[in-house]
Amino acid sequence: MELKDSLIRITSWNVAGKDPTTVSSLDYLFDDTKRMQQSIRPDIQIVGLQEAPQYLFTDPWTSNLSSTLKRRGYILFKRHKLSGILLYIFVLREIILRCRDMETESVKTGFGGLLGNKGGVSLRFTYNGNSFCATTAHLAAHQENLQQRIQDYNSILDGTKFLIDTNTSSILMHDYSFWFGDLNFRLDDIEKHNVLTAITKAKTSPKEESYKILSELLKHDQLSSVKNKGLAFEPFNESLPSFLPTYKFQIGEKESYDSDQRIPAWTDRILYRVNNQRKSHRDANFRLEQLFYDSLPQTELSDHKPVVSMFKVATFDPLKYNPSPTPYEVIQFQPIDGWKAGEDGRLWYKISNELFYRRPKMLSSLDRLALFKSDFASLEEYQTVVFANNIARMSPQLDAREVPYPTSAPSSRASSRNGSRRGSSTSLNSHVSVGTEAISLNTGMNNETNVITSTPASTPDQNPSSTPIYVEPVPDDEIGDGFKYFTAVIPDEVLIPGKYIVLYLKTSKVNEYNVYGISSEINVSPR
Repeated sequence: MELKDSLIRITSWNVAGKDPTTVSSLDYLFDDTKRMQQSIRPDIQIVGLQEAPQYLFTDPWTSNLSSTLKRRGYILFKRHKLSGILLYIFVLREIILRCRDMETESVKTGFGGLLGNKGGVSLRFTYNGNSFCATTAHLAAHQENLQQRIQDYNSILDGTKFLIDTNTSSILMHDYSFWFGDLNFRLDDIEKHNVLTAITKAKTSPKEESYKILSELLKHDQLSSVKNKGLAFEPFNESLPSFLPTYKFQIGEKESYDSDQRIPAWTDRILYRVNNQRKSHRDANFRLEQLFYDSLPQTELSDHKPVVSMFKVATFDPLKYNPSPTPYEVIQFQPIDGWKAGEDGRLWYKISNELFYRRPKMLSSLDRLALFKSDFASLEEYQTVVFANNIARMSPQLDAREVPYPTSAPSSRASSRNGSRRGSSTSLNSHVSVGTEAISLNTGMNNETNVITSTPASTPDQNPSSTPIYVEPVPDDEIGDGFKYFTAVIPDEVLIPGKYIVLYLKTSKVNEYNVYGISSEINVSPR
């Protein structure tokens, strides 16, 4: 099976309760020009923060990160928090259709599991059909609390359960897993002055000699020890840090350790895992290459230094293979023009007959159409949201003949094309799911208008079978261009002059959204 290389970049930082507005720019967090010898944009940026300030109304960290990465072509796809532990997923705008099935989970470990000051936040998703899980954690502090850190790790690992896919219900079941954060592991059996002497020598030594010095220090590292003993993080891999210990620094200083209080240590880490044991992917050889693993010593904001890492991972080639029966682009929008400020804006979108007649149903009245400014930085920045309309038409015209969107039960439509369904009165009077509206169905058989009363729309998740069922269309449904058309109206009060786009947001079983379609840019002109 052919695979495609994709880039995933991870940033982890304990910000010590500091506000990012004291920093002129966060661009330095994502500038890899010197590390990579060229300007590279990873497909996905994952950011984990620990000890972030907790805000009531504004969120400077989210807005600053979003604006910084917006300039680099990313949108904030999803974020989740547990007290001061924040996890963000930013994706390139051009891959938004191929990022699916988001689900978040968090586990508290502070004060016996009652408080969220310590714990873990996890977010799982699929990209190009591969499953990913990112976990950022803040484990128990202080030198002597090693056993509590081990317990925190196991509590997060065992307590994180996902519902969206039984094949990836836990962290370790995903194709690729990343665990990072302020893990708080310290150095054992070494005096503070010996650590400081080694750090000073490493700073002034050539690169190879510096690496040897740091490697000797890492022999005292608690995380390496518990991994080797199988007590914690044994399923994960980590390259030995070649950078200086990331904690504890004097705030406002780039290089000065606060050695009066703590022995310097590598508390901030990034670990990874590749899973080639999934039965459904036996013929795929997933692989991961860590391109760099580094800290950012130039910041003075916190007593921790950020750590960053870039990974090249093998994913399914979206042009050649999709492991899901759902295509990446389900909805296609018709070109939109002529919208004016202060007037309702009508749009049309379509779905192929093949997908329209598939069971479980691809669309639902729980789905949304969201209007965004064309330069939006986050899926949270929508201007308005309207519910999708499940009344299908044969063409993008208001007076076109309407077509019912039948229920998930295929029996009434699964017989042959020879008219057995059309000859029965029950097929005309049965209930069909068309959102929450009643429609007039013109069957083309006679001049009578049959009023069809709708039932609540069912979602794909109500069908216990994961295998799609294809329901054969009736002959009249095949008249046209092979698509069914739907329409929706954006209310006039939100339309002011500017440029916009519309996203079709499909509701998942865990009440998250998948992007099923993106419109072209819409220009709203003054009235």
